Amino acid sequence: MSKYKTYYIRHKMAVEKSTKDDLWKKSMIAIHLPWKGRRSNFRRPDSRSLNPSHYAKRGAKQALDRLWELANNGGYVCAEYEGTQECLLGFVPPKSKVKLLPGKWEPAEVPNRWRSDTGRTAILKTLALHKVKKLRTAELAAALVGRPQQGTISRWRIASEKRNIEHIVRGKRPSSTALLDMLLPPQQEVMCGEFLRTRGCQEGRASEDGPSASTGRAHDEGY
Repeated sequence: MSKYKTYYIRHKMAVEKSTKDDLWKKSMIAIHLPWKGRRSNFRRPDSRSLNPSHYAKRGAKQALDRLWELANNGGYVCAEYEGTQECLLGFVPPKSKVKLLPGKWEPAEVPNRWRSDTGRTAILKTLALHKVKKLRTAELAAALVGRPQQGTISRWRIASEKRNIEHIVRGKRPSSTALLDMLLPPQQEVMCGEFLRTRGCQEGRASEDGPSASTGRAHDEGY
């Protein structure tokens, strides 16, 4: 196993597309934790605190804990950005800095009484990626089936063990077999079942068309 863990992050934040595009262009990952309390509070500006203990909600505290864990220890990252058909893969060196980045809230997410012509400022907690690789989601389809299903940023245990994301970042493309190996046993069973079903349908069509066609030719040719 690699000395570095692999992390998965999904960017589904209530921010404008231009803010997400900015993150993509700058090869950055981010989390958006606007409030320290358990409830939304648009009376206050977005929280700028980088201390996980300042956040009451368990999910917010855990997300910032994970971001700091990645920043302090370093690790490999696979990031998906809502609205794109590509994934951003990269490496975060140990002892990296978590930085604040201003962006803009998605207007539809802000109640009318708190909207303004200039838009509401969103404060994102970010990390910069290095050794960045951009891959279409289709190229990582097998691996992404096994990605963590909960949380904004999570440790990706299977990817850490198999080191497939690490190999891509380091310039080594994994084989299809290696990507399939990242799936959990139930997911492998589903894919195998689908393959056999598809193959059975194809062979069924071939058996229907093939013999009758060849028999017809044989009669036509007088055999």
